[in-house]
Amino acid sequence: MPTKEKLVFLSFSLGSACQAPEPYVVPGGAIVFEGGLVLSAENTAPATVVVYGDRIEAVLDTSTPLTGDYTSIDGEGRTLMPGLIDLHTHVWYPGELTLFPANGVTSVRNLFGDDLQLQWRAEIESSERLGPHLYTSGPIVDGANPIWPGSDIVTNTDTAAEVVQAQRDAGYDAIKVYNRLTKQGWLATLEAAAENGLPVVGHVPWSVTYEEVLESSQTTIEHLDGFVDVASHAATPVNIYDAEALLQSISNVDPSQVDALAALAADSNVWNTPTLVVFDRFGTQDEQESWMSADDMRYVHPDRRAVWTNPDFALPNENINALDLYTDALMGFTRALVEADAPVVLGTDSGNAFVNHGFSVHEELELLVEAGLTPQAALDAATSEAAAALGLELEVGKVEPGYRADLLLLEADPRESVSNAQERAGVMIAGRWWTEAELQAELAALAEEYASMAANASAPGAQPCPDHQP
Repeated sequence: MPTKEKLVFLSFSLGSACQAPEPYVVPGGAIVFEGGLVLSAENTAPATVVVYGDRIEAVLDTSTPLTGDYTSIDGEGRTLMPGLIDLHTHVWYPGELTLFPANGVTSVRNLFGDDLQLQWRAEIESSERLGPHLYTSGPIVDGANPIWPGSDIVTNTDTAAEVVQAQRDAGYDAIKVYNRLTKQGWLATLEAAAENGLPVVGHVPWSVTYEEVLESSQTTIEHLDGFVDVASHAATPVNIYDAEALLQSISNVDPSQVDALAALAADSNVWNTPTLVVFDRFGTQDEQESWMSADDMRYVHPDRRAVWTNPDFALPNENINALDLYTDALMGFTRALVEADAPVVLGTDSGNAFVNHGFSVHEELELLVEAGLTPQAALDAATSEAAAALGLELEVGKVEPGYRADLLLLEADPRESVSNAQERAGVMIAGRWWTEAELQAELAALAEEYASMAANASAPGAQPCPDHQP
């Protein structure tokens, strides 16, 4: 039987020219976006969108009359689209959660979690805290001598079963695999995750190849890991911080191999998350000083700022030059993926140096377009494709009846330029509407808090807070 909204369209399309469409009875307390362009993966047209509770109740023809007690939001001359999704973030300070909705980002996937993120997730869902829907992996799953402290170590089938079950029982949403897993440990982790109903995401471990991951049950490949290894016929995994080895590998990249890998990716069920912006932020001292002077840096926690500007972490110029060429290679592979129609999704790796939460989503959109995606395809990578990679393709990422009301109202059409995705009139998260003025007020309060913290930290006897960034 047709749903109510389908009946409305049906009666409108079959009615005579002199017969007015029947009024749509809006549920009491609903929010209605009236008029304007509705941008969604399935349909793009002027429409009226009814939101009731945390769901999209109906998408109606703009000529459909409405009746009932509801709140109207003017969509005339504006564009309504799904909220943006960032599939690779690292959130370790609570104020960082504010930055996502303030940039139109309504869902994120955090890829190194502990009790903090689980607590914040519950607080966001109960409306105690402003933030995006927070999906989080547990601690990184790595092999012996893990790269990051706090990782869970898997060396065999038994430890994989124990680690995965513990992360499932804790309430994490995904398992993130990392570089030093042995092939046996990686396969055992995939098997244990499947048994526990958890997706596996993350890096291409050094013990396996890019092709092997494409043929596996792993859901996403972060950073285009392993691509250069195969494309350059490297005998060992490429260390991107070894300038000489990295330059050698880049010079050996075989264009035909690039195309072959892109074709394999197109035939797989694995999404690639290029995270181009994090590589774009390896820069000279002058570039870093320029980035630190940007307006959005007011919203970076003082402890992060201290780490980002620590001269001990600066790379020599030869490394930066090599990484610039590596970034160009990643852009080229992203372009090949697009041309092969392989699935690409948006992630930023925010939390790393000069990659600010929320703001970097718009920088990544620009880079995806530069790499060859159309504005619409880049937006899909941050909405419907990202939702599919999360396994939530019937839940978020589209403006359709029954979907969660995570919406972004813009003053301009982002298909004309993805920079228009920053021209917000307001953001809706699970049916809760935030005007742009309200979001700017939240940002201003956060900037004031951080400025006060920085001033106090510079006082005699002050002790810095620990930096949790993995």
